Amino acid sequence: MQKLLLLAVIILTAINCKSQEVIVYQPEAKPITIIQNKNKSLYYQNNIHLSINQMLGITVNNQEAYKYIIKAKKLNITANVFASIGGFCLGYGLGNLIFGMEKITWILFGTCIGFIGFTIPFVTTAGKNVNKGVSIYNNTLEEIEKPVIGMELGMTSNGIGFVLTF
Repeated sequence: MQKLLLLAVIILTAINCKSQEVIVYQPEAKPITIIQNKNKSLYYQNNIHLSINQMLGITVNNQEAYKYIIKAKKLNITANVFASIGGFCLGYGLGNLIFGMEKITWILFGTCIGFIGFTIPFVTTAGKNVNKGVSIYNNTLEEIEKPVIGMELGMTSNGIGFVLTF
């Protein structure tokens, strides 16, 4: 008798727990808009400015777009390293010139300009990769199918009944 009572309690508890499932609402993905300025492109989603790291989080479910955004981030980091080296050398040489410690050499000045100029292809390629990743992301948003609404016989909070799934 005790085994039967214990079995009934377990079954009723399982039914009650099954009927209290929480469905997490995932908002519909919105497209990323590109606004071209004179010097650079700005990326917005829902009127919020996006950085490359935020775009990585948005495109993580779309592997093809994610690949282009990762490539753009790596190129951007490389460009920042070379631009920082060139900026430091240029600042060091101009600081010495202003404070009269040393005369600036043309070799140092040419090296600085070379490092800064070396970043231009990296930055333009990174921008093209971001634009390509965003366009792929936006194109695949249009292809995603809407979920199918269905009705199943299952457990509800009031017992057995029809459950609408969507």
